Parts: sequence; C-alpha cells; structure tokens
Amino acid sequence: LKAVATDREIVVRINSPGGSVFDGLAIYNLLAERRDKVTCKVIGLAASMASVIALAGKKTTAAENATIMIHNPAAVAIGESDDMREMADILDKLQGTLANVYVSKTGKPEADVKAAMDSTTWFTAQEAKEW
Repeated sequence: LKAVATDREIVVRINSPGGSVFDGLAIYNLLAERRDKVTCKVIGLAASMASVIALAGKKTTAAENATIMIHNPAAVAIGESDDMREMADILDKLQGTLANVYVSKTGKPEADVKAAMDSTTWFTAQEAKEW
C-alpha cells in the first residue's frame, strides 16, 4: 500500500480460507485507514480472517456464488494447565475484537454476532447481504 497513492481507488479481491488473526487485523487496519477509497470484493471464499478483511472497505460486494464464513478464533497452545487457561483468555479477547468488526459493519447486536461466530456460520452472498 505504500506504493499506492493515497488518493487512488483500491479494489481488494478476496478468495481466501483465512489465516492469522494478527496478520489479518494488520491488513484490515491498513485498508481501513483508506476506507473511503477501498472496495472489497469476495470473488470466491472469504472465510475466517478473510471475512474480517472483506469488511475493511467502504463497500463490500460478493459474487453471487461466493461464500463467507465466520467463526471464533482458534489457536494451538503447548504447555501446562496455566498456559492453556491463558490461551483461552487470549482467545476470548480476540473473539471480542473480531465481533466488534462484524458489529460495526452489520449493525447487529453483539450477542447475535457472537452466536453466529460460536456456530461457525457459512453464508451465501445473499445471506451475508441480508445479515
């Protein structure tokens, strides 16, 4: 993005199963800094963190046959029981962070968003638009 002039329109085409929460939040934040000039287009799959990145633009669109999936963050932890409890606390914090992004874009109550994340919800493009 450093190489793209700040007054230039940006189109982000997404086809991704997701990835790291922290990398995804960095991408989301960089795009959101230019939100007024950013359009995100889901051209296939926007799952997991890719579904968050898809919401970074002023406008989000999805191909008629696209799929969007949201779920709670997951992690792998190694260590003793205290390490596992600490990881669970971190995951709870990250769930709140991700839920805030979905709430901001959809206007849905946080409880509804978290319930959808708890259920690992798969949306068609039309379902996502209605939601």
